[in-house]
Amino acid sequence: MVDIVKPVIILGGMKCGTTSLRMMLNQSKDIYFGKTERHYFNDNRKVTRFPNYLEFLAIGNQSDVVYVGDDTPAYSYLPEMAGNIFASCPDAKLIWMLRDPLERAVSNYWHAVRRGAETREINQAFKDEINGHTDSIWLRYIARSRYTEQVARYEQFFSKKDMLFLRLDDFAISFTEKKYEIEEFLGVDLSEVNEFPSANSAQFFGRPHLNLFLGLFSEKNKVIKGLSLIIRRVFSYKNRPLLEQNLSQEIQFILKDEYAFYEKISNI
Repeated sequence: MVDIVKPVIILGGMKCGTTSLRMMLNQSKDIYFGKTERHYFNDNRKVTRFPNYLEFLAIGNQSDVVYVGDDTPAYSYLPEMAGNIFASCPDAKLIWMLRDPLERAVSNYWHAVRRGAETREINQAFKDEINGHTDSIWLRYIARSRYTEQVARYEQFFSKKDMLFLRLDDFAISFTEKKYEIEEFLGVDLSEVNEFPSANSAQFFGRPHLNLFLGLFSEKNKVIKGLSLIIRRVFSYKNRPLLEQNLSQEIQFILKDEYAFYEKISNI
């Protein structure tokens, strides 16, 4: 079975709805995704243990399917991923899930705060990135909204006919139309798929400075990790801090090419 199925890979920025799309497509009898992001190509341990990507994706599948799937936002962001994926599966179908670039960046910031990785207040975090003072690639929120650069890397290897571009907000406007686009792209029947699930929708806004204290404790321990999450939630902001207006406008200008690309891919 594994040697006749093809991979479908969901790409796109973190907080763009990639998990929701995976849950949606997993409702189809023709597509099998695992329960979580696969992180195959950015984890050498998995590549070493499972040299065959399709066999890795098929782990746990007990039915006849047309596609086995993977959704890992890091594939979009890490420069070497496009070439690695093409070398392993040149016939892969790629579905890009995108979102308003600034909204995505801000949502990414709060996600980092909730998981304990971010210790800076929101305005300082974005100013640091603009000024080149953010060392961690995972805390560069503006960079992860650089859709044009990410897509260009894949266009070096994959044909445009093998890539489908979707916008998160469009699913709320016209779910049926978006579902039809996916059916046409993959050549599968999604008639049994009736919703676009809501996933990763935690809405509390933690206090980043609290992470300086919580960071003194190892969150590898599941109990400590759980307690830390409770503390972040209990002591979260009642009203979400916003970006300064001038800073917001500056970021939108920095991402002007991304906004142009984002508008271009909409057909609603």
